[in-house]
Formats: sequence, structure tokens, C-alpha cells
Amino acid sequence: MLLGVLATCRPGFEKECASELGEVAGRGGLSGYAQTKPDLGYCVFHFTSPANESCMDVFQWKNLIFVRSLFFLPTARLQVPETD
Repeated sequence: MLLGVLATCRPGFEKECASELGEVAGRGGLSGYAQTKPDLGYCVFHFTSPANESCMDVFQWKNLIFVRSLFFLPTARLQVPETD
């Protein structure tokens, strides 16, 4: 089961990346919310309920504009130091 998606992006484009992930998730029937802070270069989209591996087909990174890389999260706890 997967609990979310971590997407890296250019610093300063976190809002656009989060919006794009939300739009793609909605089209794929997944609900959730994005969490991000300005200028960190990443955002996390948390699924409202755990999703199975088939959700990977929804997030095709090559079709996303603001996403540089995409990682699926098997756990809800993601700790990245703000200085990293």
C-alpha cells in the first residue's frame, strides 16, 4: 500500500507542482492533499486513504510539467531537514 507521492521540482515552483499532482490524482480517482513550503524544491501529495500499486499508472512523470522526479511513499512519515 502507498500513502503518498514525493515530487521534486525547481525551487520556487512548489505550488505549481502541488497543483499539478492534485489535478492528476483527481483525474485518476485518488483524493488527498498536497503539503509543501516555498523554495524547498519538493512537495508531498498525501493520499486520503492508502492506494495500491496501480496508482503508479496515474502519475506518469514524463507527462508532468513541473515534476523533475517522482517517488511513491510506503509510509506517512517523511522527514527531510529544511537545510537539505
